Amino acid sequence: MNDQPAILLCGHGTTDADAIAGFEAFVAQLRARLPYRRIAHGYLELAQPSFAETIEALHRDGFRDIVALPVLLFTAGHAKHDMPGVLNSIQSSLPNLRIRMGRPLGLTPEVVETACRVAAAAIPPGQSAADTMLLLAGRGTSEPDANGDAAKLARLVAERLGLGFATTAYIAVVPPKPADALALLEHLPFRHGLFMPAVFFDGMLYKQLAAQLAEHQRQSAKQWRMAAPLASESPWIDTFIERLAEVESGKVAMNRKPHAGHACAHPHHHAHHDCCGKHHHG
Repeated sequence: MNDQPAILLCGHGTTDADAIAGFEAFVAQLRARLPYRRIAHGYLELAQPSFAETIEALHRDGFRDIVALPVLLFTAGHAKHDMPGVLNSIQSSLPNLRIRMGRPLGLTPEVVETACRVAAAAIPPGQSAADTMLLLAGRGTSEPDANGDAAKLARLVAERLGLGFATTAYIAVVPPKPADALALLEHLPFRHGLFMPAVFFDGMLYKQLAAQLAEHQRQSAKQWRMAAPLASESPWIDTFIERLAEVESGKVAMNRKPHAGHACAHPHHHAHHDCCGKHHHG
């Protein structure tokens, strides 16, 4: 049996090859940072390997303690319900296995620094920051704290870079949608716009948002730029080291109380801090 816990990087999963490549490049980067640790990855849905496939392989290799780190920006339904539910079920099916789940990234200094670098890189030299407005596109969720974190990130980036205005749109669940926000921003007295998707990798959502911006630009009187995915800058990786240390030191702060009315295709096994329900110790 291995003494050090294995690290499982938990992705949502997608059918987009660019997003999968970006996620796996991040896995390789973290392995380079922690060469003495066993680091594996899996997906909640839509891609392989699944969580079950990866965890079963780790179990066969002698690991009985796994730290699961969600590769998610904010704490919404996937982090509170879907991922813990699947991990609980897997843990229950394997003998003597403990799975502990860390928190999503959140608004750490490293995440804010990453967003600021990505935004700054999209603004051409000589363009007035004060004459530039920011539209940050969050995923959108029924979890108000996650939506609020997206709005706060937009505000922090705008203040750090000295932008003239900042607001937030959401891809799903809550208004305003990106296309509606873009239309509203046409009425503001700024000549330049920066559109910033709050996504890590160049996947399906990023491409859809790029297409929306291109369509809007054809009829816009303003000059719009699109920021790269957040994984194009590196400071955010340091937060994963912090999340790993939180779990291994027993300072995990995930809160997974049952959430009435939450609907998702994934099974929900609501648990307390140590992800994953009851533990099987011999």
